[in-house]
Amino acid sequence: MDLEPLKNLGLRQEEIDVYLFMLPKKSVKAGEIIKKTGLKRGTVYNILVNLANKELIEEIKKTKVAQWRVKHPSGILALVEKQELNLSESKEALTKSLPALLTQYNLAHERPGVRFFEGIAGNEQLYNDILSVGQDYYLLRPVYESTFKEQVKPVFKQFMKKRISHNLRVKAITPADDKHVAPEGRKEQEKKDQDILFDRTWVSTSLYNSPVEIDIYGDRVAIMSYGKEFVGTIIQSEQISKALKQVFELARVGAKVKSFNI
Repeated sequence: MDLEPLKNLGLRQEEIDVYLFMLPKKSVKAGEIIKKTGLKRGTVYNILVNLANKELIEEIKKTKVAQWRVKHPSGILALVEKQELNLSESKEALTKSLPALLTQYNLAHERPGVRFFEGIAGNEQLYNDILSVGQDYYLLRPVYESTFKEQVKPVFKQFMKKRISHNLRVKAITPADDKHVAPEGRKEQEKKDQDILFDRTWVSTSLYNSPVEIDIYGDRVAIMSYGKEFVGTIIQSEQISKALKQVFELARVGAKVKSFNI
């Protein structure tokens, strides 16, 4: 008989020996197992309890002395399926916690922590990360491709609502679309910006027209690409975040000088 499947269930050899001894019998007493295997009484009882916990055997009490019997072997398959489910749940939990573990490791070794995201769900996760840090931040707003703009809108609206409720302020560099090229359009938007906690610096689309958003918050930098598919990256590094905040402030000065003759 191939014992490998039983070993793969995590059974020790002595547990397998007891199980195979019991398999062809209707019922068996612990004393019979002790006599047959030579194992100590305490060891045998521990094995019986362990096999019962795995639902491979069960205890029956037709007499004063407890007797045990093997349950239907199909229970082995059920045990495998249960272990697979537990493994799947453990993998999912680890997948969620791994970025935090990697971040702590990378910070200790002065390596930037990097996480990748895809699709609308990934876009939402990135925005949630900004909320979780809970600090005012810097934003280089993208020029969305028309094919993607409608998909992003509900995610962004929900994020903006939460951001305002968290009282998170934004310093932003924003490319001026057709609506905001004229001074009147920009001034109208700037009035609204006060309510949404936005400090906006306009820039001509001739200077920035990429469908890529950059958010700098806390010790993190999020880069979101709104092309035909959404892909995003979070880099967690105090040094990189600090450097890009300084670059951002330099860019704000340059944008005021070169855009719209301000």
